[in-house]
Amino acid sequence: MNIGIITFHGALNFGSALQAYALRTALVNEGHKVRIINYRALDYEQYSLIQVRHPRKLLRTLTHWKSFHSRWSAFNSFANDYFSLTDKAYSSNEEGALAELAAEFDCFICGSDQIWNLDCTRGVVEPFFLSFAGDKRRIAYAPSLAHTSFKPENFDQEKVASLLSKFDYLSVREEETLPLFQPLVDKPIDVVLDPTLLLGVSDYADMSVKAVVDGEYAFLYLLRDCSELIESACRMALDSGVRFAYVSDRDLPIPNSINLFGIGPREFISLIAHASLVLTNSFHATVFSVLFHKPFRVFATDKSGARMRDLLYNLGISERCVSLVCADGIAPVDWGKVDLALAASGAFLAISEKGTFVMGETRRLIKNTGIIAVGGMATKLVQFLLLPLYTSVLSTADYGTVDYINTIALFCVPAVSLLMDEALFRFLIDCRTDEGRAKAVTASCVVLLAGCVSFTVLAILVWLLFKPENAGWVVGLVVAGALLQMASAVLRGFGDTVGYSVMNFTASALTILLNVLFIAILRWGVVGMLSATVIAQGGVASCSWSCGSSGAISIRRPSPFPTLATFYGIHFRSSPTRFPGLSITCWTGSLS
Repeated sequence: MNIGIITFHGALNFGSALQAYALRTALVNEGHKVRIINYRALDYEQYSLIQVRHPRKLLRTLTHWKSFHSRWSAFNSFANDYFSLTDKAYSSNEEGALAELAAEFDCFICGSDQIWNLDCTRGVVEPFFLSFAGDKRRIAYAPSLAHTSFKPENFDQEKVASLLSKFDYLSVREEETLPLFQPLVDKPIDVVLDPTLLLGVSDYADMSVKAVVDGEYAFLYLLRDCSELIESACRMALDSGVRFAYVSDRDLPIPNSINLFGIGPREFISLIAHASLVLTNSFHATVFSVLFHKPFRVFATDKSGARMRDLLYNLGISERCVSLVCADGIAPVDWGKVDLALAASGAFLAISEKGTFVMGETRRLIKNTGIIAVGGMATKLVQFLLLPLYTSVLSTADYGTVDYINTIALFCVPAVSLLMDEALFRFLIDCRTDEGRAKAVTASCVVLLAGCVSFTVLAILVWLLFKPENAGWVVGLVVAGALLQMASAVLRGFGDTVGYSVMNFTASALTILLNVLFIAILRWGVVGMLSATVIAQGGVASCSWSCGSSGAISIRRPSPFPTLATFYGIHFRSSPTRFPGLSITCWTGSLS
């Protein structure tokens, strides 16, 4: 489908450029042909290089021409590389000409950014409400109203109501602003995430690879004047010796700092990706701090803070948002929980030839919960279906023997794996690089292999000394169970909920078939029941490790053997509250 997007694409503003990139990229990834309409309304004047209506800003531009021109060039380069702009440019004086685009596109999307902030646009700018779309589909994806109220002279409610009524789908970015427009239209207006959150860190990898600043630094991004933010940074610089890099059209009185005003969106992403911490009052600086798992603090001191408060509240980290001078240390964040909240509350825009739909927070949560539930319930289903078979074929003594062996194996699995499966799952959620994930999987496999070998050797020694019955079955059940749990952790950690459910369902179905064969047909009794479990769990786990799922499982050959020197551990980083003694002894080394 040919889709045209109208938004604040040309503003010399990092968030504006990056949200435009994100929305287009998300749709292109879905297989659509997407172009951004090269339209500039009067509102762009406040973002332009030369601002004639603002003498003080104009004077600042002229006196710092080199930095301003560098910034302008960087933004233009970014737009040329990523936006696929329409061949023709349109201005506020040529709004009628936009109607010709209806013949070129099948669907139009307005959003995101503050295109519906009527104070910013100084009234209703009809093209931002897709007034030119004719009979083509109209979608509003996450346009921002920014404020919870508008100046009366800018808010023409009758005109807004008429324009909204023509949309096929409506959404906004901030829940707090919803009461402004919802009473004007009889169709629901959803609240969805900013487009930048539709993508993962990998989608911004090309922009974040190269560091802009050498050495360790904190990043400060001041979108609007905020004395509390500046004072906080000054105190941190003086008290802790923190070195700050910031982006501002004026020099800030922060000791030991550097101003990088002349950069573009690519460098902005890199500055956040490599920063030790972030201080900001910008929504998009907040977004990328979350995506890159950076310690950060948001100063929401004005009415524009609604969008940041909404985001942080939904992610369960409202404490990141402050309104007063705050220069104390930034507490760590449980990024695993944040990522899960982000996945549950996220919005995915999908467009088909037959219509439009949005998978929002409810639908995605229901889908993922259902998939995981299928996988998790598979084992319980096996037990339920096989119980009549067990009771009809096995004696009470035989069934008790099997249950006794399974109980011992269940007790031994955590000791053999050192709970690396749980720790790996948490680590993979937090980790944002392929290299880091490969190291984590490799280290976990080595720990698991060492545990299985050690347990097997110990079992052999115990058997030689005491000749216990069924020692071999215990070893088989422990190894098979540990392998299956580790494979499950990898698939869940990579977000492959379908692969996770398929693997567990396959293991359960195979267990049922083998039990019927071994117990009901071949009459192997206890041996058949135990063999079915070992073969099913071990076989499915081995196939998962061999084949993977969508490339999720990737094991690297350690070279050299992992040491205990520098890597602080999957356990320590991911779940330090579990078995703290083991956390200290588990993998404090690194893979080279």
